[in-house]
Amino acid sequence: MIESKAAVLTATGGEWEICDLTVDRPREGEILVRMAFAGLCYSDEHVRFDKNARLPIVGGHEGSGVVVETGPGVTGLSDGDHVALTFVTVCGRCHWCASGRANLCESGGRARGQGSPPTGSAGSAASGRSRSSRSSPRTPASR
Repeated sequence: MIESKAAVLTATGGEWEICDLTVDRPREGEILVRMAFAGLCYSDEHVRFDKNARLPIVGGHEGSGVVVETGPGVTGLSDGDHVALTFVTVCGRCHWCASGRANLCESGGRARGQGSPPTGSAGSAASGRSRSSRSSPRTPASR
């Protein structure tokens, strides 16, 4: 387990709160990123007022950092690699991703459900509650 701070939303229409979290070590196909920069953007604000959002949720999904640990089965990324994080999961391999237009990814946006990482696990906790912030190439976890 790794200690971290994160912006957490616990109630629809509520305020983002900076909370201490405990983040699990990476599982199969996941990475842990030491965040250098992250920000709350319009997508986070959209979730804040979404009555169907699965809360609590960790915000600040867009940012950059350095891979500090990789889970089993991770290929193409290593400790020390610099990465950028986005709100939409992308495959990184389709025509659109390969041409620099990952926002049009053919499969990535369907790869995960709202508030859930690709693995479906919830890898961090604050105040004893589960958080949807498993670390993967497309979801943030800071250390």
